[in-house]
Amino acid sequence: MKLFYSNEERTVVQVELDEGETLGNFTGPVVMFVPNDPANREFADIQEKQHDIEDYQAPATPKTESL
Repeated sequence: MKLFYSNEERTVVQVELDEGETLGNFTGPVVMFVPNDPANREFADIQEKQHDIEDYQAPATPKTESL
């Protein structure tokens, strides 16, 4: 299971479940985006089980070539 914030504001968690892993109402393999809201079943499960959520990592920007 991989969990990391998908934005700088830390309002959404990207969750990647491998085959057979479960979170809330979902069983992997699946990739999903979970709102940071305790009323959301999956986010409540993350908190209840005290899963670590990795920090947001900005996507790498491609290098541009000078002409």
